[in-house]
Amino acid sequence: MDCSLHAYTASSSEHESCDDQYNPDGSRRGTATLTFTNVPPGRYDVSVESKHSENRNAAGALFYVNAHSKIINQRTNPGNYIWDLHGRYCLEGQVTVVLDSTVNGGSDAISAARLVPAP
Repeated sequence: MDCSLHAYTASSSEHESCDDQYNPDGSRRGTATLTFTNVPPGRYDVSVESKHSENRNAAGALFYVNAHSKIINQRTNPGNYIWDLHGRYCLEGQVTVVLDSTVNGGSDAISAARLVPAP
């Protein structure tokens, strides 16, 4: 299952591309939420896709999958869209993937999330 909605939290000269997309208030703080509904019970590998760049938040991008948090380094392989594994979780029903920049503001992004049944 895939869910796509490109969002980023930079709104000054540091951001790359996406000028016609999500543009927050300039504080570099905010959230982007992607939601899956009616997920069959099971174990899933959850990945998030984003465009990595050298100007991304040095502290990393904080993502939540339901209650599970993980910080992902979005500075590796700059200029490329990368699928980063968030983790393997037992999920069902509604699954929410959140990019959270409310605590540690900086440039970060999400373009999609994916749930893949785990072996």
